[in-house]
Amino acid sequence: MTPCGNTLTRIVDCFDASVCSACGAETAEKHSMCSKCLDAFPFLSPPFCPLCGGENSGIFDMCLACLKQEKRPWSRGISVARLDGVAKEMVHRLKYASDTAIARTFASLANERFLESEMQADNVIPIPTHWTRRLVRGFNQVNLIAGVFSKLSSIPLSHELKRIKPTPKQASLDRAARLLNLQGAFAAHKSKVKGKKILLMDDVITTGATMTAAVSALLDAGAADVAVLSIARA
Repeated sequence: MTPCGNTLTRIVDCFDASVCSACGAETAEKHSMCSKCLDAFPFLSPPFCPLCGGENSGIFDMCLACLKQEKRPWSRGISVARLDGVAKEMVHRLKYASDTAIARTFASLANERFLESEMQADNVIPIPTHWTRRLVRGFNQVNLIAGVFSKLSSIPLSHELKRIKPTPKQASLDRAARLLNLQGAFAAHKSKVKGKKILLMDDVITTGATMTAAVSALLDAGAADVAVLSIARA
């Protein structure tokens, strides 16, 4: 076995697939989760909202959350789970406890959902963090998920979207404040995204403000189409 290198290499090449990434029990189940945790995982059920990927139980084409917002700038959205229970715990452990093995499970789940959607993309781009945030945390959890997803899906990973302005944490802000907070926060490399179909990935979509700002930057740079993929829908 080759030595483990950087963080992404450790996740892809040195990941212990026989251990459940949710509870640590031995498992032979897919996505490296035991049957108990898979049964408890709050997977989203169809029909799906075509814009955020969340569940759509209403009579309209899109969910009530998307109907209440101004037009989303992306073409389509898919998501894997509700931000609840096991999924919420795993998101928090990856983000705040550096449990990076969870990125491999999330990437596997995202790839399965992506294949089901029959969507296509030229590149997958993770929502970037500002360098000051990475300096404190040590890594960008979305970057880890997207890197493994790229290997599983064979869609090239791109980092041509940059976060050029540090922003306060969004959790306590409403959508209007989030959008104001994110104005001018992202920029994309025009020559690298022009004419491309982009799949933009984030771990959680809440109001969609971050996605809106990032997608707008990609479209301004000439991307032909931007779809979004999130692990969890809040």
